[in-house]
Amino acid sequence: MVEGVAAAHGLQADIKYTLLYPVLVNNEDTYSLVQEVITDPLGEDRYAELSHPEAGTEDFSFIANEVPLAGHLR
Repeated sequence: MVEGVAAAHGLQADIKYTLLYPVLVNNEDTYSLVQEVITDPLGEDRYAELSHPEAGTEDFSFIANEVPLAGHLR
């Protein structure tokens, strides 16, 4: 894509991509527990899953690789 955009303007482009952060994968047991902790006292209407959640920090995935975590945003 970068090369195509550059070529459309009569230019050349090189790109170097470095993966710095691992993919965040929720721990299923922890995710279920957090959902239960939210819905039991507050009710189902106070819990919603986001279709495109965003983590507040980039390092959350590093932590999740060490201990079971689950990201919940509302």
